[in-house]
This record gives sequence, structure tokens and C-alpha cells, in this order.
Amino acid sequence: MATRSECTLSDWLAHMKCDRKNNVSRVDAYLPVFHRRFVMPTRFLITTAALLLPAAAIAPASAEEAPTRGWTFGTNKAKKEEKKQRVTPTPAPQQRRRTTRAAPEPKPEPFEPKLVPSGLLKTALAQGRSSITVQFEPGSSALQSDGTEQAEELFRAISSPELIGERYLIAGYVESTGNPGASLDLSRQQAEALVAYLVEKGIPRSRFRARGYGDERPRVGMEATSPANRRVEVIKLD
Repeated sequence: MATRSECTLSDWLAHMKCDRKNNVSRVDAYLPVFHRRFVMPTRFLITTAALLLPAAAIAPASAEEAPTRGWTFGTNKAKKEEKKQRVTPTPAPQQRRRTTRAAPEPKPEPFEPKLVPSGLLKTALAQGRSSITVQFEPGSSALQSDGTEQAEELFRAISSPELIGERYLIAGYVESTGNPGASLDLSRQQAEALVAYLVEKGIPRSRFRARGYGDERPRVGMEATSPANRRVEVIKLD
């Protein structure tokens, strides 16, 4: 037979038969167990928490004086108001970086030979030298129509009374073709072709001397392969 001291909560819940023979009510049998297992531990926890929590944390004087650690009460409202009053700075607009592209290199303008009239040639030759562009067929010493026109202007200048008796060097130049020997021969042939034209027009051969320089002396600021290097220089000899 179970006594009151031997009664447990599990036995009471499972069978509900504790202390029936001793005329002890079920409620009276349950109260000591409930008090021992639930009420006493709850009182212990509440007492311990009251001792451990600081007084300032339970009721802080202001939001600024609230502790930064531990449990805090009454500060949520102050924090919300502080967030409302806080002005969020507007971020400055980001400036896009401008990428500078390298300017394309200017394409070289196509070379267009200009006709030098006899009057300018006569003035330049009186001072010592003149550079003219005489057009020949590509890779040949045959004069083109434009070359013949420039050769005619040269004839008029050299045959003028002011320049009679003067001797000249006819120097031929061509652009670089990758074969210096061929360029040298072509420039010499073109210089001799111009001399032959002037002699055919009636000027004595003794007044001229023909020489080819190939691609040795390109014009200033011009690449060796530029067509602008195709030219003839007429130089006054002493």
C-alpha cells in the first residue's frame, strides 16, 4: 500500500489511485508534488534574476545612460525616435570616368605634284638650285604628259637670256622599293631622260650633267617609301 510520502506525480497522473485507502483526496496528494517541482524552482529563478540584474538596467534614467551590455528595458522608444531624427546623408552622384580614346593617326594625303612655272624656276636657279617633280611612267624613264609639261617649263627657264651659259646638275631621286640597286639605276635613267629632252629642245649637252641618287635622300619629313620622293633637283654648277 502506497503512502503519501511514497506518492509521485507520474504515479498520480498514470493511475490516479494514490492514498485512496487512507482517504486522502487526489488534490491533497498532488499539491506537495506540484509545490516541490514547480513553485519552488520558479521562486528560485525569480530571486536569482532580481539579484543579478543591476538596478540601472531595469529602469535607466535616459536612453543615453542605458547600459550597452546586459538586458535593457525602456530604451526601444528612445532608439526609434533617435532613428527618425537621424538624417541619412544623400550620397554624392558618382561621376562617370571618361575614357579618352587615342586619336587615330591622320592618313597621309595622296601626293599631288604641283607644276612649277618657268618664272619661279628662273628665280630659283639664279640663286643656285631648284627642286621639281617630273612625272615618269611607273618603274620607267618615259615621261608622262604631266612630266613633259614640267620639263617644258624647265626648258624655258634654262634657255632664258639670264641663264645662258650656266651649267647644271640634273639629280634624279625615287622612293624606296626595297632594292637599292634598282632604285639607283632608275633614278639615273630618269635624270638622263630629262637631259635628253632638254638637249632635243636645242640646249647644248655640255651644259648638263646627269646623276642618279636612288632612294638615298628622301624629302624632309617624308618616309622613304612616299611617292613625294620622286623628284628631280636642278643644281647650278660652278
